[in-house]
Amino acid sequence: MSSSVNIFEYSDFRAFVKAKLKAMPKQGYGQFRKIANFLSMSSVMISQIFNGDREIGPEQGHKLSHFFNLSKLEREYFFTLVQISRAGSVELKEYYQEKLDELKEKSKKLVNIVDHDKKMSDKEKAKFYSNWYYSGIRLYSSLNTEKDISSLASRFKIPPETAAEVVEFLLSHGLCIKENDELKMGPARIHLESSSPYVRSRQMDWRLKGFEKMPNQRKKDLFYTAPLSVSHQGEKEIRQKLNEFIRNLTDIVISEEPQILKCLNIDFFDF
Repeated sequence: MSSSVNIFEYSDFRAFVKAKLKAMPKQGYGQFRKIANFLSMSSVMISQIFNGDREIGPEQGHKLSHFFNLSKLEREYFFTLVQISRAGSVELKEYYQEKLDELKEKSKKLVNIVDHDKKMSDKEKAKFYSNWYYSGIRLYSSLNTEKDISSLASRFKIPPETAAEVVEFLLSHGLCIKENDELKMGPARIHLESSSPYVRSRQMDWRLKGFEKMPNQRKKDLFYTAPLSVSHQGEKEIRQKLNEFIRNLTDIVISEEPQILKCLNIDFFDF
């Protein structure tokens, strides 16, 4: 996105959404159609809502906050904007306005603390390693491409609700951040100990992705299998060289800006 849109500067959810879309590439062309699909509503109804001829329901308002990858506090603020717009009395509008002011003050006091080394709890690990797409979406956030909820759901072939849940988890645990309203990979580094009970499920998830790719592999993909008859010394040398390569792998990965997603098993393929 070309500019940052701060939701706490807005007192109307429609104005905020229009500003967000305008800040997107091509000024958000096609995004209202994506919103309609995400909310399971017709394009006509979406037009009526943002022209002010119709109110959005609480359920749709809640889902729309996920569409824009809003943080927990931002979602609460957005939902309150929706409630103010829907309120049918002056007293109710004043009630929600007070809540809005409180949320705005809370946003000013927040201090972002960056964890360069993320040590996840067992509960967090259980969630993060429960499915390959948690790691996949985190890695995808490092690419210079569209990363709204609808795009993530389409890219990873998962329901939008699942994509929104994953993004919320990654943001809330510092594994991803928002920079100029765009999803980015967080500075936290993740290390999974070899003794961790989640190692096997992680390995199996990514190998299964390799199996999925094998029938339709392309020239640039690599699936290498080498049953060997080798001496004990040869076994040690192979292991040593593989260990050296693994140690050097990080330097190769961080030397340039990421552009594509790959997986190395040793299978090497797009995912």
